[in-house]
Amino acid sequence: MTKKLTFKIKAKPNENHAVGQSVYVRYYNDNFKANFEKEKDKINEDFDFETFLTNHEKKCIWLGRGLTIDEEPSVQVLEDDKPVKLSSDKIYEISESEIGSDSYDDALKEYHALENIDLNYIIRARWDVEKHNNEILDNDKFFKNTNSYKFADILTMHCKEVTAHTTIEVDDNYSLRDFNIVAAQLDFDHHSLWVYEKTKLELPIYSIDYKGKRQDFDFDIKTGWTADRTFYERKIKKEKYIPSEDDFAASSDTKDEKIIETEDWDLMSELQSAWDLSRLV
Repeated sequence: MTKKLTFKIKAKPNENHAVGQSVYVRYYNDNFKANFEKEKDKINEDFDFETFLTNHEKKCIWLGRGLTIDEEPSVQVLEDDKPVKLSSDKIYEISESEIGSDSYDDALKEYHALENIDLNYIIRARWDVEKHNNEILDNDKFFKNTNSYKFADILTMHCKEVTAHTTIEVDDNYSLRDFNIVAAQLDFDHHSLWVYEKTKLELPIYSIDYKGKRQDFDFDIKTGWTADRTFYERKIKKEKYIPSEDDFAASSDTKDEKIIETEDWDLMSELQSAWDLSRLV
């Protein structure tokens, strides 16, 4: 015999009376900037900016879906459409680095200062940066093969309501310990680090794991106003690197200065101004 468990996660309003952000990252082809230069004089006339962007788009990633673990959303579980009584509607997150040599339960209790709560009736989010970032972020839905693009934008929209939900068929003798909310940590992944720097998007929720098998959530979102859209150009910069005394102690290299390449995403100020102006027309 089997049962159906439905998980529903809802975002909680914050001080801005919104409940999170929907974030899109869109990458463009190599002709994006050059073609804008050719067309920019038409911006104040009948220029269709949205069509221009769409025609140059190479990839669009729905990155932030209004739910992040750090904003403490509420969770509800239904067993065959009947509510399961949980010890708390909170998602109890912990990273592998926090567990260390302790048992999982002991680490969770210490991390969240849990007392008099039944750990058999809570929903957990145990996340592993290396494992989950590789599984979630380095695939065709997200950042796989994006490290060669030169141009991108980030579109952020405020959400009025957000609910993530999915239904999973489980064994009769299931345990809530078998489930784990899966999130990614953008500031630990080199492909998406620049996006984190621009958005500060912490631990976005994407899926749930049941006995090692991951299932994506469906998201119901009501968005409000457009908060921001910003255009960027990837720049490779060469900088002088002067080794420190610690570097000398750790290696046999000489004390010669080195020229190293660094990557940054700079604001495309002229295109940004044209876009902002087009929104006012």
